[in-house]
Amino acid sequence: MTGNSLLRKLVEAMTQAVEHRRAFDEFDQNLRAERPQEVEAWEKEYEEWDREPKGSPCIFDTTDPGACVPT
Repeated sequence: MTGNSLLRKLVEAMTQAVEHRRAFDEFDQNLRAERPQEVEAWEKEYEEWDREPKGSPCIFDTTDPGACVPT
């Protein structure tokens, strides 16, 4: 019984993973087309942070309360 439940959940998770990947790829493609300079700047900022993450401010943190609000 546990095996069947686990298998069902695994199949559902795989389907959701495919859907989420497709949605992300579409989002990423549109973002790169509409705001290429910002994407390039973000990628550079991330690469710099990734080289030395310890002791560096987290690039995912913000003090701007409106930063996560869509415009």
